[in-house]
This record gives sequence, structure tokens and C-alpha cells, in this order.
Amino acid sequence: PFAVTDPADRAARRARVRFGSIERAKDDCRRARGVRAADEIEHMTANIRLGFRMLFRTPVVTGVAVLSLALGIGPNAAIFSVFNQVLLRPLPVVEPERLVNLEVPPPKPGSTTVGPAGGYDEIFSYPMFRDLQRGQDVFTDIAAHRNFSVHVGYGGRTIDGQGLLVSGSYFPVLGLAPAAGRLLGPESDTPIGGHPIAVLSHAFWQAEFGGAPDVVGDALVVNGQPLTIVGVAPARFEGTTLGAVGLGIGQWTLGVLGPFLPAVALGMPSTMEPAVVLFAGALSLGTGILFGIYPALRTTRVELVESLKDDAGQPAGSRAAIRFRDGLVTAQFALAMTLLVAAGLFIQSLRNVSRVDLGIRTDNVVAFRLSPELGGYTPRQAQALFERVEDRLAAQSGVTGVTAALVGLFTDNSWGSNVMVEGFEPESETAPFAYYNAVAPGFFRTLGIPLLAGRAFTASDADGAPRVAIVNESFVRMLGLGRDVVGRRMGQGGRGTELDMEIVGVVADAGYDNVKYRGQPLHYLASRQRSGLGSLTFYVRTELPPDGFLRTIPTLMAELDPNLPVTRLTTLPRQVRDNVSGDRMISLLSLAFAGLATLLAAIGLYGVLAYAVAQRTREIGLRMALGDDAARLRAMVLGRVGRMTLAGGALGLVAALGLARAAQSMLYEVDGLPPAVIAAAALALALVALAAGLVSAHRAARVDPMTALRHR
Repeated sequence: PFAVTDPADRAARRARVRFGSIERAKDDCRRARGVRAADEIEHMTANIRLGFRMLFRTPVVTGVAVLSLALGIGPNAAIFSVFNQVLLRPLPVVEPERLVNLEVPPPKPGSTTVGPAGGYDEIFSYPMFRDLQRGQDVFTDIAAHRNFSVHVGYGGRTIDGQGLLVSGSYFPVLGLAPAAGRLLGPESDTPIGGHPIAVLSHAFWQAEFGGAPDVVGDALVVNGQPLTIVGVAPARFEGTTLGAVGLGIGQWTLGVLGPFLPAVALGMPSTMEPAVVLFAGALSLGTGILFGIYPALRTTRVELVESLKDDAGQPAGSRAAIRFRDGLVTAQFALAMTLLVAAGLFIQSLRNVSRVDLGIRTDNVVAFRLSPELGGYTPRQAQALFERVEDRLAAQSGVTGVTAALVGLFTDNSWGSNVMVEGFEPESETAPFAYYNAVAPGFFRTLGIPLLAGRAFTASDADGAPRVAIVNESFVRMLGLGRDVVGRRMGQGGRGTELDMEIVGVVADAGYDNVKYRGQPLHYLASRQRSGLGSLTFYVRTELPPDGFLRTIPTLMAELDPNLPVTRLTTLPRQVRDNVSGDRMISLLSLAFAGLATLLAAIGLYGVLAYAVAQRTREIGLRMALGDDAARLRAMVLGRVGRMTLAGGALGLVAALGLARAAQSMLYEVDGLPPAVIAAAALALALVALAAGLVSAHRAARVDPMTALRHR
């Protein structure tokens, strides 16, 4: 019997058969792929186990490699952290790449004040800013700002801080949105002084107000003036001004560098960020691939017969491999020599800076600043307070001198103006420029600045008395008037300015804004004749230990006004050290990297020599069996060390010469390559190389001939 089926039924049956075959084929493919994947995993696991066994079989080489990577990657990660936060990270504003700074080169007529907002070239007067803003058609808009010190009063207490005066275009130009309330806009500019409002920084809002959203509309007293809080700036934005850091080793490096970083870096977190971790990982991977690819390629291209021929005469491996290893060590020594010389140059520069004759006796001097104008004092009230402060300090036990100055010494702040002097005719239309300071009686005596001619300021040089001035030696030289400048009339300003002051004295050049510069033309004014002074830095010379006297200053000032903060409280020697913190940081970093490079070179040298000794064990045994003594073997190893050290040192010296030329502007009174620096760097490199070489040489000399001959 047979069954008769419908043609449609037969077609459906064939389709089911084909579909079943496809499904079975898919299952076979899945099983095949699974087998291949399992084989690959097993193969990979076996390679990893083999790799670890090889690492543990050569602990010296493994330790050298791991230590080299750790010492190299850790500090690089830390330095990249500083570099990232200071230079690479953009300002938290919209399209920061479209922002530019405007500057104008000197000379500039009139009076100029330089502070944290910018250098001398970046300072514009307010009328000039407004003229630029109205007349320009190149930029979308122009904004301006200026740093200033503030006393902020709220909740019954007063704190000291920093503020930023900004134009109404400031926040719109930066494209910022408020975290709360609103920001300042163009409508805030007019009329001038007609909008007593303030915007809080996000950090200040969080720290002092707990991030409370209802702070908008509250009153805030800033420098004695009540202001209304209208908004809060976005997070991470602290203004556009920078007065401008193995992972375990990198974290430690950040902690070590922290105390030596200049003020530009003080706000940076001393922790590893994700970008830095990624950088360290990429550096590790890249270093491993870069320096591992050459031996890996050589391993995969080995010809058996040629390899046997090479190795027959070269027990330590092929000549190319030896040259490659020696070349790497030579390059390390070249880098170490370069960095050692650079470190020597910066240390010499720092040594020169530390020996600068400031023209001032800084020992046993305490400094602090009072700003009563920020607390709402009128100019007359401020002057009366200053005189009471001088009297109170002078009455303290052990105090031998008290004075004050408008511009704090060695704070990188400076005031200057064009000047005209009776009997002097400028060669150009612009009058000569000179810095100035307003100082109290006793300034020169208290700070030990010699009086060369005439007299010093006295208490009688007060408001209402004939105005007087004292000039320094550089001022006299600039005008070419000689010592008979005493008695001449002078004035601040350009041609045609009123000569309303009499020069009553000449003093020796002394430090002013920066430790490195002592010879600026400088004239001193009597502070008691300038009724508009709202803040002064006081200097107290004491026979008592200055650090102990520091603790008494806030108590004494609180007795006069408990709501007046004491700021910049320090000793004058400490202020001098802080002024050269950048030099100290550069010297420290250069020394640290030179030491690191030298250590890495020593580790690399030891690793290469240890590997060579291990590879040449049979050869060493054969040499000893044929009569070579230990001294000759040591000489063989040390000769190789000497060749690499000399070659690397010579290359490094050439590179150091170029580096010295490039860094000349950063060095203080250091020209070219001083022989003492070269000798010290060469000696340090030679000693390190000798130490690394002696260990391997001693190991080679202790090889037992019989054991070595059986070595495979």
C-alpha cells in the first residue's frame, strides 16, 4: 500500500526537512565555536601561567622591570595631574577657546597698580576699558575684572577674603548660568554705583551658607557697604584669574609637592582624578608595548641555524640584542646627565636668589596688614587707627621699631607712576616711570635701609604739612641728577604736572615687590600725608622670638577693634621665602626628576649587567678555567659600564647645553654651564654607575668554574 499526498503537503514536508538541516548546522557551528573559544581561553591561560613562571624564574630582572615602571609611571602621573589642572583643564565657561586676554605694552602714562588680576602689560584703566568696549567691532564683547580684598560681614561676624569687581558684560561673555538666583548683566553697569548687589561664588555659598537656596535676597556687608545677594555662580567657577599636582607613588608625590607649590596651585585637589588614572594606565600599556615589541619581534623571526651560529660566539645573545640593551641604558644615562645638570643650574639659581642682598634687615621682623577701609572706616578714622596701632605696638615689651607701608614688601604687588623732577628734561614726550611706596615714620630705621643724604620722614610730615618725598639711588641714577637732588621739587605725572613735593632724602636701594629685583627706581611718600590710605602693612622689629610675637598680634588688634581682621600675618623672612616659592618648586622638581632618572639609569644598568652575567655564565666559567682571575673579570664588567656611562654622559651634556639656553630666563645670575655644575653632575652619575657596576662585577667574579661549565 502507498499513501497519496497532496502536492502542497509534499512541499511543506521538504521545507521542514531543509529547516531542520539548517538548525542542525547552526548547532554544529555553535559547538565548533565553543570548542575554539575554549581552546583559545585554555591557550591564553597557559601563556599567562608560563609568563608568571618566567617572571618568577628571573626575580632580579622582574624586580628591576617592575621597580622601573613604578618609579617612572608614578611621578609622571603626579606631574600630569598638576599639568592637567593648571594648563589642560579648560575654564568652566562656554567655549573657553574663544576667550583671549588683551594687553598693551609700556610705557603707560599715569599711575599704575599691579596685582593678582594681571601683570603690567594686562592692566587697563576703567575709561580705557569702556572706550575699547564701545569702539571695537572685532569681538563679540569685552569684559573686565579686578581683584580686591574684602571684609565680609554677615550673621554678626566679619571674615577676610577676596572679591572680584566685574563689568556687567563679565558673566554674559563667559556664557555662565547661575546656580541660584541670577548673575550680573549689562544693566548692572548703569548708573555707576547704582546697583549695590553681589553674586556669591559657589564654594563660598556652600561653605558659609550651607547651600541654602533662600540666601538670594539676603543682605551682605562688603567693606562696610551693604549689598544684596542676587545670585550664586555655577559650581567650579572661581573667576578667570589664576597670585597662577604605580598610582600609590603618584599619590605620595602629590602629597610631597603640595607644600612647595606656588599660590596658583593651592586650590588644586591632591588626589588622583579619573583622567590621571587613565593617563597612568595608558602610559603603562604604551611603555610595555613600545619596549616589548622589539624583543618580541626578534623572538618570532629567529632562524634556527643562524641563531645557533650567533649564539655559538655570543653567549649573552646576538650582537644586535646586546647593542639594543646597551643603547637603552646609554639613553637613560644621557637623560640622567641632562636632568642632573638642569637640577644643578636651578639649585645654583636658587642659591643665588637666597644670597641676594635685599638691602633690608629681615631678621626678627613681624609683618601683618590692616584694612580698616574695608570695615567702613572713613579715611580720617583709618589714619587715626593706624597711629593708635603704631603706639600700641611700640609700647610692647621687646619691640625696638614699628613702621608701616602702603605696598607690602616682597608680595609681588607694585605701585608706580610717571614722575617729573625740577631741573630734569625728559628726552621723549613720555615722562620717566618710577615705582613708589607710602611709608610711615621709622620705616628706614626699622628695616635697616641706610639713609645716604638728607633726612628721613618724621611725625611732623603729616596731613597739612608741606609734602615731601625720599628717593633711592636708582631713581637718582635714572635722572642723572647726582646727590644734589635733595631739595629739588618733584611731582607724580607727565609733562606739565605740578611739582608739589620736595625731595628731602636719598636712601640706598632696597627690596620692593620681588626678591630678585632690587634696583628699581623708587620714591617714597609720607603715609601720614596721604589721607586716602585705607590699608597698611605693619612691620614690627622685636628682640623676642618673632614666632612667639606673632601670636600676640591678633589679641592686641582685637583690643582696638574686634571686628577688624588681621591679614597676611607672617615674619619677614618667611615672606621672603614665599616670594621665591616658584624658584624653590622648580629646583625641587628638577632635583627630584634628576634623582629619579639617575636611579632608573642605575636600575637599568644593573638589570642589563645582571642579565649579561647570567647569560655569560658558561663563558665566565671558561675564562676562569683558562686562567682569568677575579680582577680581570671585574675589569671586563666595569669597562662595559664605563663605556655606557661616558657615552651617555657626553650625549646628556650636549642636551643640557641646549636646555640651559632655553631656561636662561628662569635662572637668576647663572650664565651658560658653570664648570662646578658639570663636575657635580658627572661625579654623581659616575658614582651611581660605579655602584651598580660593582655589584654585577662582584657577582661575576664569584662564579664557580665547574658549576658554570655545567650551566645550560
